[in-house]
Order: sequence, then structure tokens, then C-alpha cells
Amino acid sequence: MAAADYYLDKLEALLTWVEQHHAALVDDCGRSFLLRFRALPISARRLYVRLLMRRGPYFRVDELAYEEVGAGDRAVLALCMAGLARLAGAEGWRKRLELLRVHELRAVLRRLAPDGAVGCRRRAEWLQACLEVGPIHDALLPQAVMLEPLEGLDL
Repeated sequence: MAAADYYLDKLEALLTWVEQHHAALVDDCGRSFLLRFRALPISARRLYVRLLMRRGPYFRVDELAYEEVGAGDRAVLALCMAGLARLAGAEGWRKRLELLRVHELRAVLRRLAPDGAVGCRRRAEWLQACLEVGPIHDALLPQAVMLEPLEGLDL
């Protein structure tokens, strides 16, 4: 087994085993997932498995750097087109803001409200000050992706 496919191979083996031994438990949602997942390019399947193992629900697209995945943005696009993930749009600005590091929060706040940074020392304070500024423009935040919840798949 190639190291690059270690996690993917384990998931695919599990899915195949469930199909072979417990097909009656796989409902329409599960079958739809299997079809969409297996139709993905290998890089998108590898990324999906990696994201399943990470704490989310949102992940910065610019930080999805896995050697076995390659271009993370292409894999994200494939996941979104398959309905297995979605980008956090403008309505998700709070979630995207929470993904920023302290120095990034400082930069956003200093740009939008130069006087709003008075007394901020910890990350939580910087985050709260940014939240109080109100909706943050899309261009100031990193793009984020989240896996779509798949009801019944945990069975």
C-alpha cells in the first residue's frame, strides 16, 4: 500500500466491506454518496478522507497542503461539484474570521477600525474586536470549505 493512499485505501476497504456484507443497511443516501465519492478524481478522494479526520467543520482552502493531494483548490472544486463539500460564502464570514491567526486578525482590525485594537492582547480579544466591527468583506478573509453532512452515513 502506497503511503499516499494509506487513509484512502482504509476508507475504501471499509466501504467495500459494508457493501458486500451489509448492503441492506445502505440506504439511498449511502448509495448516492458511494457513487459520487467513487466518481471523484483520486486527489479529491484523498482530500475528502483527510478532511474527515480533521476537526472542522470549516477548513482554510489555502492551508490544504497535502503532498498526496496536489493542488488543493482543484480537489476542493471537485468535492464541491460532487455535492460532498461547499465553500463558505459571504454569509459564513464569522466562521472564516475564526480561522485567522492572531497576526491576520490584527491586520484586519487595523485596516477596518484602527482604534478598535486598543487593549487587545490575546487572540480571543482580537477576534471579539473584529466581530464587533461587523460583517467583514469577503476579500479580507480566507476562502473556507466544509464537508457536507451526510445523514445516515455514520451508520
